[in-house]
Amino acid sequence: MQTSDWIAFGSLVISLIALWVSWLAYRRDKSHLKLALEFQGNSISDGKYHITITNDGRRPSTLSEVAARIGFGKRQVFYEQELTLDEGKTKSISAPLQLFQIQHPLAIMSFEAKDTTGKKYRAFTLGIVWQILNAWKLESGR
Repeated sequence: MQTSDWIAFGSLVISLIALWVSWLAYRRDKSHLKLALEFQGNSISDGKYHITITNDGRRPSTLSEVAARIGFGKRQVFYEQELTLDEGKTKSISAPLQLFQIQHPLAIMSFEAKDTTGKKYRAFTLGIVWQILNAWKLESGR
């Protein structure tokens, strides 16, 4: 290999490293909402979901709505208000089961938060299925 080949190869490596660093900076600097779910209540009939929405990105994000996915198709919006979340700020929302007119809390597959740019962030209820089943055991006396 000639000297010009080594210089070209070195330039390629440096440009790929620069591309990688700029991609990391882009990912770090954008806004990102994170949803955390919890099921509260001693029984399924009086239970409610507690949704905590956190902006874990570096830029402020404006939350526009929160919705529940019931089954595999129906999407029910239960919070519609524009709220700006700065870096590290949280918003807590309670969603009682009576609001959704469902028989069992596991009918809700996930919760979605949507920001004003139209990006949706989702948290699935599968992660808290044990909390829901424990409430069901307390209610049925098992």
